[in-house]
Amino acid sequence: MNDFSTTGSATSIMSNSIDERAELIGRVVWALVREEAKKTTGRSIHLLAGFRPEHLAGISRMMPADLAEKAILAIRKDIDAGLTSSLPAEHLTDRPAVHYRNSDEADIILVAVSDAERETVGASLNPVSRIDRNSLQQMS
Repeated sequence: MNDFSTTGSATSIMSNSIDERAELIGRVVWALVREEAKKTTGRSIHLLAGFRPEHLAGISRMMPADLAEKAILAIRKDIDAGLTSSLPAEHLTDRPAVHYRNSDEADIILVAVSDAERETVGASLNPVSRIDRNSLQQMS
């Protein structure tokens, strides 16, 4: 076996591992959202905070089909150019996060914004539930 095939194989394994981790994060986020929705009457808004682009992609890929009519996943296009090219158009937005504060488009709204916007968005969307690594760790 030459060095190229070994390197290619290692890259493939690493890529699969990253995808698997991202999809696991996606499943856990949606499970958390589902649990929160059971406790909430009316609309709920969740701010996805501190997730890497591949994790946001996993959240997008793992959106449950039964929530598609009830939920919006709004990932700002300016978060990461590589990420936005790989996501379905319905999960991407140019709209500011505050657009969803009074929106009646869905009962469950997940918003992902750039790091620079995160703190101001959390304050302007009140009440908003923050979903981050700590939230996910508390579930386990």
